[in-house]
Amino acid sequence: MNPLMSGLSICNTSTQRIDTPSYNFFTIAPDCTVYRKIKIKRGEEEEEEEVTRLVEFFIEFKSSAEHDPFLVATGPAPVRGNKRGQAHFLSGLTGRRHHTLSQLGTYAAIHIDSQYRAHTFLVLIIGTYARLIRWDRGGMVFTEAIPYNVNPEFFNFFKYYNDASFDVRGIDSIMTKPTDPEIQTTLGTWTSGVDDESQTFLVISLCNEAGHAQRYVIPSPYPRPSLPVGRCTRTSVAYDLQNNVGVYMKAFWRIVLNDNDIKEGEVYQVLSKANVRNIPRCVAFCDFQDQYHQTQTHTFAGESWLPQGYEYLIPHRRLHCLILDTEGKKLEDFTTSKEMVRAIHAAIIGTGLPGCDFICQTLTCDL
Repeated sequence: MNPLMSGLSICNTSTQRIDTPSYNFFTIAPDCTVYRKIKIKRGEEEEEEEVTRLVEFFIEFKSSAEHDPFLVATGPAPVRGNKRGQAHFLSGLTGRRHHTLSQLGTYAAIHIDSQYRAHTFLVLIIGTYARLIRWDRGGMVFTEAIPYNVNPEFFNFFKYYNDASFDVRGIDSIMTKPTDPEIQTTLGTWTSGVDDESQTFLVISLCNEAGHAQRYVIPSPYPRPSLPVGRCTRTSVAYDLQNNVGVYMKAFWRIVLNDNDIKEGEVYQVLSKANVRNIPRCVAFCDFQDQYHQTQTHTFAGESWLPQGYEYLIPHRRLHCLILDTEGKKLEDFTTSKEMVRAIHAAIIGTGLPGCDFICQTLTCDL
């Protein structure tokens, strides 16, 4: 495959662990890993770097169909409109099949979470055929079995992937590597987001209310032991490069109901204009409208070969990011119980829940 991919490199990683962070309780060793080629200079020589942040996708090999978690043969397509019809795409998930599906889910989770990817691809090779898999926050889409010694589609995937833009590959375009001056500024004035000296950073670019691009430094993300589907809310203490202050970033994949549904960033704006107390100010938010920050799995849910109702089981999701003007404080950082009670007091006032007046009075008396 390497001759087809001038910008990529396939490496045998079956006997080595992918460099996941040491504080994770799991590691992976996919059979092959496809890296993006980047040259780094070590002394007088240039070498290609192979690290998790440069992983493009994983390739897993299995010897027989006994390892294939997806249906090898399918019966008649269910009739759309038949509410009792069922569509099954997974084989009986026992033993080897279950293990393979668990592997693929773990690979997808590590890849998407460690790079803030919008989606990722996987390649599963089983004996004489292969399956191509695309995973986003809505779910997973996989191909029929492709006999790679007969059909050219399998080889075309590698060629087209090499030529594809970063957006098509799933690399989030709002995330970039900070410049050296930005790193120096961040480390020189901000320490609350730095866990250790080896901490690496990313820069997220969002537009403020005036439409100007703003840059915020966040710690590099880390993978979590969960499937990359659903809201997948990620939060980070961030550094505002424009105002040199700490802020709070929240990113999640919200369900898209229609073009007029209210967004969380708009909710904060309404609360701020109404002078609601103890509500952080949303200094910037973005509800991404482009196709690359939206899930695509749901587009298959309305196909005629699926039973009615699948379009509601696999919702359409869109990336939504907010920057709040408060940095927050970890529970373990409170020095006294009084500080924590005051924080809870302020939070209850802000929620406006029924009965909160009585609770607030009680807390105030205790203070």
